[in-house]
Formats: sequence, structure tokens, C-alpha cells
Amino acid sequence: LMDQMTISFKDLSISKRTPYRYMADLWIFTIKKVQLELVERNAPEKIQTRKEWVEMVIELGVDYMSNSVFIDKSGFNANLRRTQGWAPKGEAAKVKVLTARANSISILGATSVKGRPHQDQLEKAHTIFKDKKASW
Repeated sequence: LMDQMTISFKDLSISKRTPYRYMADLWIFTIKKVQLELVERNAPEKIQTRKEWVEMVIELGVDYMSNSVFIDKSGFNANLRRTQGWAPKGEAAKVKVLTARANSISILGATSVKGRPHQDQLEKAHTIFKDKKASW
């Protein structure tokens, strides 16, 4: 952006803060930590795989309002901390933790239109799907 502005406005002196003010004030943009998104996430092959999965679900007669239980497994590290913090100028922002690497924790949640499934149903579902990974 700085290069484009310098080329477009040759007779003006543009500070490094000018593009920041332009983005922040006029376009209401802010600087954030980026989130990584896989290139292949929306590749044509992945889209086709998702389409085929939906067609299979329709063909099997899955009815989300009567015969489906939604299961979601979520994992996180026990040392999960903020990635940014305040510190005096010239010093690093540090957070004290017991170990550099903690065990990962998994949470399995389930729900359906009829309410929360019974524990034995969840255990059966976990046994079936514990080693499978989604291909989409």
C-alpha cells in the first residue's frame, strides 16, 4: 500500500503512519493476529468431496429432526494462553506456566432435537468414531 501511494502521489511526502490511518479510519480495519487457513480447504476436490457426502446423507435418509445425534469432539492444550500481552517497552511479555507442554484435553459433546443423548449412546458413538477422521 505504501509503494502504491508513493507512486500515485509523487509530489507528496507520505509517512509510514499514513497507510495505517487510511486503513484504520476510513476503512475501519485493525491489525489482528492472522488465522491460518489451509489452501486446500476450498479446493475443487474438497468441494466435490463435500458434495458427495451430502448426497450420500440424503440417499441414506438421514433426517436431522428425527434420527440424528450431533457429535463434536474438541481438543485443546491445558496451557492455552493468550498469544499477546502487555509488557514494559524493551521487555518480553511472559506468562508463567507449570510445564512448557501440557497434556491435550479432549471434550466430546452431543445433542439432538430430542435433547441430550444418554451416556451409553455417547460411549457407543465414541467407540465407532474414535479412530476416524473427517475427509473434508
